[in-house]
Amino acid sequence: DAVAPGVYAGDPSGTYRLVVINQLPETLDTLRARTMGRGATLLRAIREVEALPDDSKLGRMLVPQIATLRIALERDPSPEAREIVMNAEKILNKRMEQQLKKGLKEGLEAGLEKGLEAGLRTAIEQVCEARGLKLTAAQRATLAAESRQATLQRWLNRAATATSARDVFPKE
Repeated sequence: DAVAPGVYAGDPSGTYRLVVINQLPETLDTLRARTMGRGATLLRAIREVEALPDDSKLGRMLVPQIATLRIALERDPSPEAREIVMNAEKILNKRMEQQLKKGLKEGLEAGLEKGLEAGLRTAIEQVCEARGLKLTAAQRATLAAESRQATLQRWLNRAATATSARDVFPKE
């Protein structure tokens, strides 16, 4: 007896279920199971995975399974396997490109942050030097350890008007 499309209960009294993957409805709820199918069912499922939004949790979850499938079928010369490999490769390349872009963006942002911090530290040192404010080793260590841009900016502003290095780095 069919419990749901593609799912059948067995006797005695439904103690087991049989899932016929190619009879499952083509919905997101069945997509993971359908990627374990074969033939036209698998091809359609892979195309659905490819069409998922970039931020899809389901898509991210299925990428390793598709990568494994691609590797398993790599040496199969059949046209069906070639098409599956080609579609799987598209998905993997798309996901790798997304991850690369994300990594580059995060790296660039982190690099800009670090560069701005270093520039502010250098500016504080140069302003203090130009104004004849001698920084102690402890003050230099405090400056080197600070990473908050707002604090560094505040110290730079103080360095422009301070009468001593102690006025640049008051206890905050």
